[in-house]
Amino acid sequence: MKNTIVKYKNPPLVEAVFEMFYFSKNWNPATVGLFYNEIKQEFGHISKMNPGVGFQLNGGQVSFGGTQEITQFRNNEQDIVIQLSSNLLTINKLPPYKSWDTFFEIIQNIYKKFEKVLEDFEIKRLGLKFLNKVNIGTEHSYINFKKHFEIFPNVPIECEENLKTISMLLEYPINEKKEIIALTFNTLMPEVNMNAPVLFELYAVRTSDFEIDIFDWISFSHKELRNKFEKSIKEEIKQIFKK
Repeated sequence: MKNTIVKYKNPPLVEAVFEMFYFSKNWNPATVGLFYNEIKQEFGHISKMNPGVGFQLNGGQVSFGGTQEITQFRNNEQDIVIQLSSNLLTINKLPPYKSWDTFFEIIQNIYKKFEKVLEDFEIKRLGLKFLNKVNIGTEHSYINFKKHFEIFPNVPIECEENLKTISMLLEYPINEKKEIIALTFNTLMPEVNMNAPVLFELYAVRTSDFEIDIFDWISFSHKELRNKFEKSIKEEIKQIFKK
């Protein structure tokens, strides 16, 4: 399914992530090897990492949950990372980000291979995440933040001049007690080519009722997140992304 959305030549995206937390009685140490045999032609670089974390929705509140030891599989270009543990599968896309259609196809292919290997598993949580890094000028300030984003905190006028750090979390329920979209904004330390970076993260999470077509959910969530992204940034910064 093709999406009729604006495509940016210079998107601020630094990582796109699909994640699935699951439970399976069929999991055993050999599962990693069987999965590797399915993907080794494209993702032949293997490494281990410490347990990770993911979002969890409880009573409308987003919290963190842990995972077991994770095996990572990377392609030759090192821009796609597949992570697998006994309760988690993630597909991470790093720059360059060509298009949503390309990433969606990767998700479909990897998920089908995982499904072939494990066969019987129960989905516990689905997530789709996009991390963007936006430079808001020569320095962090309340004025610069407002110039770039349609969403910003309301602060007393006398505090605006000295405000340098901003951290916000907004949650939008999609289906009551089943699904939310979360937006986070966090100012970051200066780095190369960015004097005042802001991490803008968009995250769709589904926590129950998984009698759905998983690819329909992913496609729907992407459209919702992209819509929130477009409505959250100013027209001026959109023009920069298009150049």
